Amino acid sequence: MYVGSVNFSNTYYRFCVCGASESFPDCDLWEDAEKSFYKNKHDSVGPQIIHVHPARVMRIARAVNGGTYTPKPGYCFPLRTPSPREIFAAFCSDRLVHHFVAPFICSIAERVHLSNGDVSHGNRIGHSAQTGAEQIRGAIQQAEKDYLVPYVVKVDIRSFFTSIPRELAYGAFEKFADTYYTGEDKGKMLALCRLLVLHNPVEGCVELPGDWSMVPAAKRVKNAKPGCGLPIGNFYSQIIANLFLALWDRELLKFGVSPRFVDDKCGIVKDRDEAVAFVNAARVAAAGVGLTMHPDKIYIQPARNGVNFCGRTIKGNRIYLSSKTINRCLYRINMLPLSQEGARLACDTANSCIGLMYHCTEYGAQKKICKRFLSRFGKWVYVCFRKGKFTCKLKREFTVRNEHRTTVNNLINIYHETCKENRRGHHPRRSGKRH
Repeated sequence: MYVGSVNFSNTYYRFCVCGASESFPDCDLWEDAEKSFYKNKHDSVGPQIIHVHPARVMRIARAVNGGTYTPKPGYCFPLRTPSPREIFAAFCSDRLVHHFVAPFICSIAERVHLSNGDVSHGNRIGHSAQTGAEQIRGAIQQAEKDYLVPYVVKVDIRSFFTSIPRELAYGAFEKFADTYYTGEDKGKMLALCRLLVLHNPVEGCVELPGDWSMVPAAKRVKNAKPGCGLPIGNFYSQIIANLFLALWDRELLKFGVSPRFVDDKCGIVKDRDEAVAFVNAARVAAAGVGLTMHPDKIYIQPARNGVNFCGRTIKGNRIYLSSKTINRCLYRINMLPLSQEGARLACDTANSCIGLMYHCTEYGAQKKICKRFLSRFGKWVYVCFRKGKFTCKLKREFTVRNEHRTTVNNLINIYHETCKENRRGHHPRRSGKRH
């Protein structure tokens, strides 16, 4: 971002120069927010406009600093996979504000989660469903040493995002901020967070066309109770929702390690009686924060039978990728067109699924995907195996780089031929003897 005095000498610079930094509040923070906001949105028109017009960032910053900023209506659309749900997309300038406030929320959330035993693995840098599965595996191995037949318990919150009371969520976050944050900007940041969290995402929201019939009514914010519902898709709501359940984690710390990914909770206990006590305590703790446990998603089994957790199955010392994920990958490969472009998309799909298997015990499943991949697109692709890993690749003559090289070489050849023709036209050969 270019920040300095206004340049009046050349109108071509009007998009690259904005007001002096003294009049630009929190300049460094907004610059980092704009970089994070633009990082993966280079192909989108809205982020491009903001990126090449720093004055727009300055106007948003002044509105936030002056207390005149209000979120604008966004739009929502249905998502089919991994499960049908409603996704919200905020207005472009609002997404920039989300990236501005996210470091403040994350700094508090990290301290809270670490104080709870680091059992939360959703929406955190360095944490994922895989780290949650590995923590469950380690807890089961330790429990098998301490107890004869340990049990695993898995519970889930019913319609989690649409059931979150926005006032309670912000109140919990404010208490955490008072405990774990001492920066001078705490008051300003809390006021902005309150504005975002309490904003009703349904007001003025535009519904994009799609198969809305597949989305359950209970998973739509417009059907939620008054004052409830955080929009899935907004940066701040993911972090706030995950932080809200830290209260749930604290009530269950007495049962030992119980990893959680968003609202999926898995506990490792010594016997069946303690497993029932875990479920009852989880139900009471959820009701204490205005949530309800899903009665049909309670799982109690001996640890040796294994447990499914966020697309992975933990059994003994092994972690498997779920059959649903593997079958979805195979289905995607089968449905892609038999063409060069289809082969490129199949490479991305196969490598994405195989990458999830690198930390799992899934050598046979990797072979199955590679076999299906080669049987359909063997004309354009090949599979290499290096350092114990499969990789699907396009043959050299079909890569984008080779196509560009061929195009450039053809253009160069056409240019040379044109130059030769021009020389022949301007300098014709003389006939007869030279005197």
